[in-house]
Amino acid sequence: MAPTTSATPSAPGSSSTPPGRTGRPSESEADVPVWQLAMLAIIIMKVMGNKIAYHSPSRDCSMELGAEITVLIISQYKLPVSTSMCITGAMIGVGLCNGTIKAVNPQRVGPPPFGWIMMIPIAGTLAGCLMGLFLNAPHFA
Repeated sequence: MAPTTSATPSAPGSSSTPPGRTGRPSESEADVPVWQLAMLAIIIMKVMGNKIAYHSPSRDCSMELGAEITVLIISQYKLPVSTSMCITGAMIGVGLCNGTIKAVNPQRVGPPPFGWIMMIPIAGTLAGCLMGLFLNAPHFA
């Protein structure tokens, strides 16, 4: 049987498949380097500051390590994970390791999880309303 050829011409010496597309999903996915996860954690730590729990170099290291390990383990199961959720949980965990619940600021702990939970129904309602508007808009034929 004759080999099949591509309908689009390609340059001599080039591959017929575009870069990054091998036709096999497992080979076309790029792994996220660990250093990028560390940089995301550092940025989030700077934004959060000392609002949830007291920070020191050793505590920061523990918080970032806990969040990075969580992201890596959950990513191995191919589940979606948010670095901000992981680092917030790590901040609360390190604060609670201080031995008292007073080490964690309760006024700053409540809003992030509430926002994460409320995001789903708000986004769904907004998407439904927009779809209803677009489907019921007047049609000019």
